[in-house]
Amino acid sequence: MRTIDEPRGSGMQLGYLVNIYPSRSHSFIRREIAAVEALGHTIRRYSIRDGGDVLDAADVAERDRTAVLLDAGALRIALAFVTAMGRPGAFLGALRLAVRIGRRSSHGVLRSLAYLVEACVLLRWCRGDGVEHLHAHFGSNPPAVAMLCRALGGPSYSFTAHGIETFDAPEFQALDEKISRAAFTVGVSQFGRGQLCRWSDPAHWARIHVIRCGVDEQFLGRSPEPVPRARRLVCVARLAPEKGHVPLLHAVHRLRETGRTFELVVVGDGPMRAELEALARQLGIDGLVRFAGWQDNAGVVREILSSRAVVLPSFSEGLPVVLMEALALVRPCIATQITGIPELVEPGVTGWLVPASSDEALAASMAEALDADPAELERMGRAGAERVAALHDARVEAARLVDLFAGAVRPDPTARRPDELRGSSDERPQIGPASGAMRWAAARILRASGQVERNRTALYGGAAGLRIAVFHGTPPATLEELRRTVEWWRERWPIAAPADVDELVAGRWGNGDADRLLVTFDDGLASNYDAAVWLARAGVQAVFFVVPTLLDRTIAQFVRYHQERGVVAVPPVPHGDVRGLSMTQVREMLSMGHRIAAHNNAHRDLGQLNQPRDLQYEIGEAMERVAELTGAPCRDFAIGFGQPENISADAVDFVKQTCPNVYMCYRGLNVPGRTPRFLLRHAHDPGHPTAFTRLCLEGGADHWLLDRIRNMEGRVGLLPVGCEFAA
Repeated sequence: MRTIDEPRGSGMQLGYLVNIYPSRSHSFIRREIAAVEALGHTIRRYSIRDGGDVLDAADVAERDRTAVLLDAGALRIALAFVTAMGRPGAFLGALRLAVRIGRRSSHGVLRSLAYLVEACVLLRWCRGDGVEHLHAHFGSNPPAVAMLCRALGGPSYSFTAHGIETFDAPEFQALDEKISRAAFTVGVSQFGRGQLCRWSDPAHWARIHVIRCGVDEQFLGRSPEPVPRARRLVCVARLAPEKGHVPLLHAVHRLRETGRTFELVVVGDGPMRAELEALARQLGIDGLVRFAGWQDNAGVVREILSSRAVVLPSFSEGLPVVLMEALALVRPCIATQITGIPELVEPGVTGWLVPASSDEALAASMAEALDADPAELERMGRAGAERVAALHDARVEAARLVDLFAGAVRPDPTARRPDELRGSSDERPQIGPASGAMRWAAARILRASGQVERNRTALYGGAAGLRIAVFHGTPPATLEELRRTVEWWRERWPIAAPADVDELVAGRWGNGDADRLLVTFDDGLASNYDAAVWLARAGVQAVFFVVPTLLDRTIAQFVRYHQERGVVAVPPVPHGDVRGLSMTQVREMLSMGHRIAAHNNAHRDLGQLNQPRDLQYEIGEAMERVAELTGAPCRDFAIGFGQPENISADAVDFVKQTCPNVYMCYRGLNVPGRTPRFLLRHAHDPGHPTAFTRLCLEGGADHWLLDRIRNMEGRVGLLPVGCEFAA
């Protein structure tokens, strides 16, 4: 089980907004709220509409603490409008936003204007409750209302997107607009994060995180109960079309035809109950299927524990909480191979995966579960319980979420902008004139005030070191900036070669009196070839970190390649027709004297990966492919996205064991005994004024990222101090 680090921020006043809360199917939100409050923060609950009767005692208590927007009444709505119109400019801006998203929506402008009314009420309540940040659950109307509330002058907001319905019609739900205006966005699985990235601008990808739904001590703290010998399976799901009960009943019919005797318990209620009961009678399996109706949490636990396995044949899901609950209770799962489910259910390890809608495949897996020895089911269940404890502890996920809340409420002044964190798109939006002018002015002020010299003394003890610049795509305009940067540098200081990194990391770095600059490139886009040719002609050797599976492929082919292997890749750029380097180009680049190195194999965020198989896929396979391509061991690996939060503790351990030279992507001078073992790099941004870029390369802005440098020092140690340097 992962340890819970102390989150940033204390005593924050937070608001939670949900379409219907509390609700029978939203126990995971209740757990998240309880876990956040246990960390010392206050949460105000807001629901857009009343959820009606709730039977679970915990939900009854939550209902008494929840304010319902649509129950505000005419007088409160009128007062809310008066409050909102106190800032006419903000109100008109919010009105324009509501009309714009309404025109894109399948619901039309009137529905969006209703959201604006709800936002006015929410604004008044948030102000009265002192809410500092608002978090919405689901990707539909709650974040729309939160976004409009923010436009009216309300608190910053974020939201968690869950089910596939958010991604089925992202244009109609203005998903890109919600993401762009949010302080951050959360997916509940890697699949979910990939979809959020798919439908948003790359400039915002660094603010899209994975925070998994969690289970609490009711599940994690229980002593395991043996798998029963009774031939019983259970399905826990709302009785609705997308949950796949129809093929489930047909699978039961198939099993009955084989002569097996067993029971399927169907827990849940919904609009299809009468239809499903009629189908069971029609198929002649009503004696094998028991419809147990809705159960409270204790009832669900009893039904799961009295069964050999849990079956969930859904057509559409996010990452179902019932699978986490079942595995935590040491019961394997049979589920469909869709969305984020394969991140939790692994065939032969924690259960079975079947194609959606295939009653034949479903019947075969159910037969295996019914026929299996209980000891084998317990083995799978224990593996599942370990996975849930590692990935879905509500307390751990709440601590991670609180850290994001704190970043929104009390921003870290050293944190980098989202486009600085990523910096990998050939065509990402340029910084606007105002921001560019501010950076130009900042560069002039910092240089005139002696910040370059102060940073060298305070941060690096006055020593010289290795400065590393990283470029991504190099279309003609960026290639021209590369030329100017290299020529400017070598008129003043030495240019480094890839072999200098080997000396630095091995503790053999000489203590010269001038910094050296190493040029690197991430992703392996085809446009890098022109950069390699120019650098070779200029006598400069560079390091090219390639995504191996992008070579000889377009972005669209790269994504499909990983999809076929059950992995949701993160495209380095959003344009499907952009190509990676060819194998032939890479071999030519080697012959020019450049070094070819490894980057994340599927370009996923290593901060979200902990399992050995995922780390082998992202790191191990990438290095193996590069070694095979170059004919020599791979010595260099660049962490995708490159921030401390983009590499988990498990990933740190894995890469330290497999690769000597590891590169991050935030600026700083690499100095033995002074800076982290994982190398610092300055990400080139084509939107930055030349004066600001040069100031950064000289070290005049390094103090802004000191917290990140110290963070990694504590996690990976310092660069070694060699004899020459010490002398």
